[in-house]
Amino acid sequence: MVGWREIDLNLRVLGFTAAVTVVTTLVFGLAPALRASRPDLTAALREGGRGGSESRSRQRGRTLLVVGEVALALMLLVASGLSIRGMLRLANGEQGYDPDGLMTFEIALPERKYEELEKRRQFYRTVIEGVRETPGVVSADLAIVLPSSGNNYTRSVDVEGQTIPNVSERPLAHFRVITPGYFETMRIPLLAGRAFGSEDREDTAPVAIVSRKFAERSWPGADPTGKRFRDSDEGPWLTVVGVSGDVLQDWFLREPQPTYYVPFEQRPRVGMSLAIRTLGEPEAVTAAVRSQVRRADPDQPIFHARTQRQLISERILGLKYAALVMGVLGFIALVLSAVGIYGLMMYSVSRRTHEIGVRVALGAERADVLRLALGQALSITGAGVGIGLLLAYAAGRLMASNLFGVVRLEVTTFVSLALVLSAVSLLAAYIPARRALAVDPAVALRAE
Repeated sequence: MVGWREIDLNLRVLGFTAAVTVVTTLVFGLAPALRASRPDLTAALREGGRGGSESRSRQRGRTLLVVGEVALALMLLVASGLSIRGMLRLANGEQGYDPDGLMTFEIALPERKYEELEKRRQFYRTVIEGVRETPGVVSADLAIVLPSSGNNYTRSVDVEGQTIPNVSERPLAHFRVITPGYFETMRIPLLAGRAFGSEDREDTAPVAIVSRKFAERSWPGADPTGKRFRDSDEGPWLTVVGVSGDVLQDWFLREPQPTYYVPFEQRPRVGMSLAIRTLGEPEAVTAAVRSQVRRADPDQPIFHARTQRQLISERILGLKYAALVMGVLGFIALVLSAVGIYGLMMYSVSRRTHEIGVRVALGAERADVLRLALGQALSITGAGVGIGLLLAYAAGRLMASNLFGVVRLEVTTFVSLALVLSAVSLLAAYIPARRALAVDPAVALRAE
């Protein structure tokens, strides 16, 4: 898919990011420095006389900053969690076939050399027969396009008995040319009718197998076997002999699309992909496949030897990068929020040393002191998590609308990451709280 394949370093984007970083550093670093350079001595002396208290506005500003850190951290954590779960779902979820144990190759015959259709048939027959005899090979078949290969063929179709006034409004369907054992090799279920066989030759009636979505769209509520359609105005009518399960051809299509299959013997192509199901490691058959291709034509190479799992992994590479970046950002935000709470609590405990000492001297229990020290952290974390959940929901809705079928709003992701952030925040607050428990009343009172 264009865009994911062309991810590259852009100097203008890099320069803009660097400029934003410098400006942000200056703004947030210069403001405190300017404020410190013009101190209000009267206010400072008055605050010092109150035992180191500070204005409520400063306390509120510092607290709001940490609340914002927690909220943004949760938003980034949820966004990264949704991205990662979506990527894993695409890589390991239901594809409509079994990608494990499949080795794939691409073959492109020269058009001039194989202009005659019978030469194409003979070449691929020789290759398939030889590969099937290779030790460790369970089955081998051909298809014009394999799922997740990055290629596709789409045709507009004309269903018999259904009139479409405007030719441009004809429904589209994915078009596939396959050999008879393709469904067995890919382990695509056949839901009705029959698979292709030796009876489907170039001199017999044109036939097709349609996917479930194709059948439901074209003949809703009816048995599609025996029905006819064609993929061009002048082309022959294809009789439906079977219905197959739906297959996810590529992740960015979100869901399986209407697809129809025709036998290779009736429409042989110069370019085909070879799918081989093996008993052991799929890569082990590569040398044998090259040998069989050379036996059929010494000058013919093979291309793109990859397992089907590698095909899927390569197609979602852009999503992997996006999920990785989101994960890194989420982790950084988690660390920053924990550091923010730790710093705020450490500062708060140091400012309230005298108060804590008085409470301990008056008989306060450890649990009371701990509750006092952690109370602020609990309120900050709760506020941050509440706001963060709202922001995360908005971000999740935006991601789900742009990556429909990839990102799903899952309650477990929101709840689990909110709990993780809360636990990390409270752990960061507990360390300063332990310092409060260790306050010596005598020392605290003398410090005042």
